[in-house]
Parts: sequence; C-alpha cells; structure tokens
Amino acid sequence: DEEVLDEVIIKAKKVSDAEILEDRIVAKVRSIGFSQIHIVDEKRFVGANLVFYLRTLPRIVVAEDARSVTIMSSRGPGAGALMKDEDGNSGKQLGYNIFLDDIPMYDHSELKFIQMFDIAAVTVNAIGNVINIYSKTPDLMKGIGETKNPNLQISETEFGFSTPTEKFINSEIYFPNKTSEELYSTIDWIPNFYLNAKTPNYLTISTKKHQNIKLFINGMNANGQLVYKSVILTTESN
Repeated sequence: DEEVLDEVIIKAKKVSDAEILEDRIVAKVRSIGFSQIHIVDEKRFVGANLVFYLRTLPRIVVAEDARSVTIMSSRGPGAGALMKDEDGNSGKQLGYNIFLDDIPMYDHSELKFIQMFDIAAVTVNAIGNVINIYSKTPDLMKGIGETKNPNLQISETEFGFSTPTEKFINSEIYFPNKTSEELYSTIDWIPNFYLNAKTPNYLTISTKKHQNIKLFINGMNANGQLVYKSVILTTESN
C-alpha cells in the first residue's frame, strides 16, 4: 500500500568535535563511572606541558623539584603521604598510576616533556588512583577538526617574499613559576625589519626592566643569503 504524506519533519542533531571525542574516550576507559573526562582546550593551554595542565585539574596535587615529579591524589591520607610495603616500611610516595595511551608511565618527570598540543584528553579516576592520558592518534582524531601543531603556519607566495596581511599577536604562553618565565620568555618580536644601507637604522626594544637582553637576528642579506646572529645587549649599550 502507498500513503501520501502532507508533511515530513526530519530532526537532526549537530554533534561537536568535543562530544565526538568524549564518546570515543568513554569507549576506551574502564570504570568510566568513577572517572572524570577532561577534553583539552588547545587555545587555553598553548605552550603548556602535561605537568602544568595536571596542576589545573581537581583532585590532583603535583610535587615537583629539580630532579623529580610526583603526581598525587588529594583524596585519602593527603598529599605527601607514604605507602607502606609488605614489611611495614614507609618510603614509597602515594601517587597516581599514570597511563599514556594505555602504556604505564613509571617516571612522572617524563610528563614535563610532553606538550599539550599532542594531547586530546585526560581522564582522572581519583578513587582508583588512575590517570589515563590520550594523545592525538589517527584513530582517536579521525574526522575531528584540524590536528596540526598550532605553532605552525602555512602561507603561499608566488615568488620570493610576501608581506603578511595579518597582524602578529603573541601567543599566551604559561610558565610554572616566575624563574622559568624570566629565563625562557620572549619580551618582544619584531617581524619585517628592513635595513637601509644609506641611512641609520634604529630598532626600539622594550627592556621591561631587564638589564641584559639576548637579541636573535634571523633574515636575509642583499645577496639572498640567510643570516643568523645572536647579540647580548645591556642597558648601557648604544
């Protein structure tokens, strides 16, 4: 039999990339009912490493010194508590069991060398003391947005160089402490500085109260050869 319909209503739900990714993480995690899923916000954590990111998550305490990193739970006996072995001797730090793509990480200090643009999501099971970290593998990220390194930019030129049309904006970079910021941060970046051989060339740099500044020069000379040089400037330099 055939039936003629006057009206057909089709409803569709637009699913975001974050929702798709969360569903895939749910399918991977054991004891999902006791776990919190954290989808990484790439824009918020540009330049940050995993240790910095874990500090921002609830129920996690990070103990860090020059030689080691320990990721601990804020539940139970408290951060810094020591577990006892079979003989009743204390000495092992009470910390999370951490897995990177289901591979156990016994040395938590290795997390300092993993950048957040490589990480898709983190799950935390505070009751079972388990943290699962999921990197942007092809299977996990299939069909989800752009997974390229956000620090890379692609531009096209017909010949030689082209003047950029977009204004450069410094990325917001996070540092774990003031010392790291002073040692590794950049106080200024000046693109497209052209030198005129017939007139003096003046370059103004904001010192931000620093007494010594290391200036990196990258460019090309009149013969088309690449030029690289680093110069130490002081506040008394001419």
